[in-house]
Amino acid sequence: MPLLRRIHQRRPANKARTVTLNSLIMTTRLTPDQLRHFTDPSQLGFTTTDEIEPGLPCLGQERAVAALRTGLTIPGPGFHILALGAEGIGRTDCIFSVLGGFAPTREATSDRCLLPDRLQQGLVEELELPAGRGTVLIEGCGELLRATLARDESLRSRIISDLGSSFSGHQRISDYLASLDAESALLLEGDHKDVDVKPLMRMLPQRVVAGQTEGIPCHIDRTPDPSSLLGSYAVDPESGRTLLNPGSLLQASGGCLLVDGRLLAENIGWWRTLRDVLRSGFISLAAIPVAGPPQASPAAALSGYVRLTAKVILLCDQFVLDRLQEIEPDMERIFPVVAEFGSRVERTRKTVDDSMRIMTASIREHGCLPFSSGAMALMTDLSSRIAGARDKLSLYRSGLSNLLREASHMAVLNGSKIVSAADVQAIVEQRMSRVAIARDESMQAILKRETLVELSGLRCGQVNGLTVVGSGAQAYIEPARITAAVRAGDGAIIDIEREADLGGSIHSKGVLILAGFLGARYSPHEPLSLIASIVVEQNYSELDGDSASLAETAALLSAVSGISLKQSLALTGSIDQHGQVQCIGDANMKIEGYFDLCKRAGLDGSHGVIVPHGNINDLMLKKELVQAVKNDLFSVHAVTDIDQAMALMSDMPAGEADEQGIFPTGSFNHAVVSAVHRYAEEKKQQENKDD
Repeated sequence: MPLLRRIHQRRPANKARTVTLNSLIMTTRLTPDQLRHFTDPSQLGFTTTDEIEPGLPCLGQERAVAALRTGLTIPGPGFHILALGAEGIGRTDCIFSVLGGFAPTREATSDRCLLPDRLQQGLVEELELPAGRGTVLIEGCGELLRATLARDESLRSRIISDLGSSFSGHQRISDYLASLDAESALLLEGDHKDVDVKPLMRMLPQRVVAGQTEGIPCHIDRTPDPSSLLGSYAVDPESGRTLLNPGSLLQASGGCLLVDGRLLAENIGWWRTLRDVLRSGFISLAAIPVAGPPQASPAAALSGYVRLTAKVILLCDQFVLDRLQEIEPDMERIFPVVAEFGSRVERTRKTVDDSMRIMTASIREHGCLPFSSGAMALMTDLSSRIAGARDKLSLYRSGLSNLLREASHMAVLNGSKIVSAADVQAIVEQRMSRVAIARDESMQAILKRETLVELSGLRCGQVNGLTVVGSGAQAYIEPARITAAVRAGDGAIIDIEREADLGGSIHSKGVLILAGFLGARYSPHEPLSLIASIVVEQNYSELDGDSASLAETAALLSAVSGISLKQSLALTGSIDQHGQVQCIGDANMKIEGYFDLCKRAGLDGSHGVIVPHGNINDLMLKKELVQAVKNDLFSVHAVTDIDQAMALMSDMPAGEADEQGIFPTGSFNHAVVSAVHRYAEEKKQQENKDD
């Protein structure tokens, strides 16, 4: 180890190397303009949102809209639709918008009635009539009952005649009226004191769905259990009639039923109820549950079938779809049309304008104050931040809508009549502080040296990585001290996290990749003769993901070479077996998390973060950080390979191998190769000594 330390102390500091390093810093260091896209309010063309027309909710969903139109216009049974996309991106509003486009040309839907059988109690026959005609039939039959009870034969006969004339040419109704006439006539033959009217009352028709002459029936079922989907029945204790309360599948007759798939994935029985109806195209009345306690006898239950005339649109995300496909391999046949909804859209002038119109619709829907152009400019930038890319806009309308409402409330509390950018920014900061207890405690532990993280100086075999702790709104960044230790051995790279059952499979894959990189680059013709161990210090929970593999590689190369690295720079990124640095997620959160820690410790211009070059387009960093970069108090570097990262961390040129594979003397890579060879010699000497 002393020899390795001397290599670090002897490394030449020639002018050529300094120029190379300065050039590298200029190449990798990002400018403030690369850290965030700022929307210019003066270019928006309005002063407040009162000047903007509200927009339609289908921005960025052209593919989904085309699929919906296909599925909705194909005639006949089946061709139900799978609406695939994340919760909160406006799937339902977009579907309603598409349906609204069909409404003016859509024919009126039918009244759907049930005609009881005279001889078999509970057996009913489905009857469809033009909208409003079902009411005529039911009211006429009610008048017939009253005339029979009044024992008014003349009126009874006239009602039967009028109904027959009204529905002439309809054989099923004619047959039904004949049965009804015969049953009512029997009641007039006996003593009226002993008349049992229940058989006649049980024969009365019931309308279960009223037809619509305008618009398209569209219902949403968010708790699709059997009683919600199919409905329920109850028995009238006075008349003995079995009355059907239609479920959502019947209520949406002639239109669309949107079904929330989340609970279906959790309740297989619910899914099977829906599946059986969609497969057969019929609703079995015998499968309809009784309402409330099962007081009705089985004889009172309904039997028969009614046709499914609604298009079913299943709302689900990818997780729910995967779960349903596990239990139902026939998903593609049941839902042959897939309408896939995206979560973000390209950021162009047109999409920015459309996005502002959609936000304006939300502002007016919720009765918010008008927003200034500055507030809308900031909302647009926040949309890009949520989308995770500066050239994208988020389509998570529910999240943006909530932010609009909170900002409006803030303006009201401030006594303003217009929401300003300051109101929006205040809400953003409030949201961060609402769930900051764990983050602040973690940061305090570092500043108090309870958790050891170095923010200055040089250390050998140690670097600062960046880990995401928690999830959702509670997620925060915690700098992680990653260390590596090396000794002569048989070429093993020990992942301590995995050995302790704290490392996930993706993290372990990252360690295996860096092991492959180490051997291929620095010992291509013979096995590695060293043993290295890598660990995330003071980590006591499961760790997964490969975004720490760049930092772990840096710590390992430092430990092998004996060259100390800057502790003021943190790293995040994954590497491949050729040393290329690959993109990672949560780049903005990671950079800002490290910045916040360094700000509390005291920024001195040395602090910064090294990120993959491929993440540049994802950066939408907060204004405070961008200003710190402008003031040379903080830096963000984007690298394409491990060599650039090591040069920045060590202030040494990485060095490129020549045609013989030899790295230039004085370079970081030359120091690593020299150390690898020495470990090989040490191992050979030890083996000879053992022999």
